[in-house]
Amino acid sequence: MNESTNIGNPDEKPVSDTPQVIDDSSQTGFGNEGDSGHDSPSTVNESQKINNDGSNKIASSDVVSNETELTASSEISMVIVENTNFFTLGSPKEKVIDVMGTSTSINHTMKVSIGTKKKGAAPFTIGSSVQDVIDAMGTPTSIIGDSWGYDYSAVQLNSSSEEVIGWSNISDNLNVFMGPRIKTAAPFTKGSSKQQVIHAMGTPTSVIGDSWGYGFSTVQFDLNGKVTSWSNMDKNLKVTMNSK
Repeated sequence: MNESTNIGNPDEKPVSDTPQVIDDSSQTGFGNEGDSGHDSPSTVNESQKINNDGSNKIASSDVVSNETELTASSEISMVIVENTNFFTLGSPKEKVIDVMGTSTSINHTMKVSIGTKKKGAAPFTIGSSVQDVIDAMGTPTSIIGDSWGYDYSAVQLNSSSEEVIGWSNISDNLNVFMGPRIKTAAPFTKGSSKQQVIHAMGTPTSVIGDSWGYGFSTVQFDLNGKVTSWSNMDKNLKVTMNSK
């Protein structure tokens, strides 16, 4: 049996050479719980106690914290599960991945929705709201900035008012209307109003700023809405230089 040694300062208490053994028993009356051979108060934090196998014990406060995190995670998961069929405007990347999986090709079927097309909905026009467009056309196939795409066609929105300011009906699929073409209407000419152009030509296939398109032909207006010029590339404009 090794005896205690006291080298140097005689006032120092003897230090035993016998290794201290951690006591995990719940018995009382043997000093500090888990520290055999010591009667002084323990300064070891519960989260820092060591098992016989050398592993750290998990503090009870950590267990409560982990349980809280798990509960919070479960609640978040439940919210996501409520609508797993589509992503929409404002959805995070994680939501898109949950719905679509990892991107594989541009031909991947997109599960996205901001609303459905309503049967019998009125066509949209200049000044129509976003909801009017959705009712008339449904969810766009693309949204790039203030431009909504429907195949190769596009609807241009005002960034502040979110109202329609133009379109391009390349795919001939937009449910848009500004007025009917009147067969008996007089040709338009320089100085004609927008309404006179509509009577002569009907709803334009594109509206980009002050330029109206009819196929590859175009009609240009000034700030007062009067015809200033045109380009009859498709030879389809009902136009004349005779102002009478």
